[in-house]
Amino acid sequence: MISHQALCNHTQWMQDAFPLNEKDKVLQKTPISFDASVWEFYAPLVVGAQLVMAQPDWRKDSSSLIEMIAQHQITIVQMVPSLLQVIISLEKIKTITSLKRIFCGGERLSLTLMVETFNKLNIELINLYGPT
Repeated sequence: MISHQALCNHTQWMQDAFPLNEKDKVLQKTPISFDASVWEFYAPLVVGAQLVMAQPDWRKDSSSLIEMIAQHQITIVQMVPSLLQVIISLEKIKTITSLKRIFCGGERLSLTLMVETFNKLNIELINLYGPT
């Protein structure tokens, strides 16, 4: 078992390294069985930011994820690179203006995908591949 202090330390490190503020809106879409979901839940709550819960049916239609980001003016999102590849290939990506930071992990983030993302979105892209 891991102590609760580890969760506290991780949350504090993320806040120190990639600060959120009370104006941020974080989309929680990662299944709670995945360790990356912990940050999505706690980071916005620690600083008084808004936590927006994604509708479970977004997995059936990736474009609905873009619609959620636009509708709720999401500023921070976390996703695996394969999902990022799908999202930035959709025409609707041009409607996203609120997003300021994307965290990627769970898979290797290629240089090609990084460049393509920067060409389509004016965001900060953080590669957090692997929990270590």
